[in-house]
Amino acid sequence: MRPRRRICSSDGRSFEIPAEPVDVVSTHGAGDTFTGQFAASLLFGNSFEDCCREATRAAAQHVAGSGPSPSG
Repeated sequence: MRPRRRICSSDGRSFEIPAEPVDVVSTHGAGDTFTGQFAASLLFGNSFEDCCREATRAAAQHVAGSGPSPSG
């Protein structure tokens, strides 16, 4: 899969974050991973742009793994 990018926008400014090239195993849970990492980064006081970078990196690592694990 060809690397893509994420465009983030806040307070009238936007910036582009290049996606990390990974071999995608499963996209299940990628949005949850992005959102969770973004929220955690924001709680640690990081800038909006840094939150987007960290969340994009976390989602890329997630899709390169096995996706969500079955519970139980």
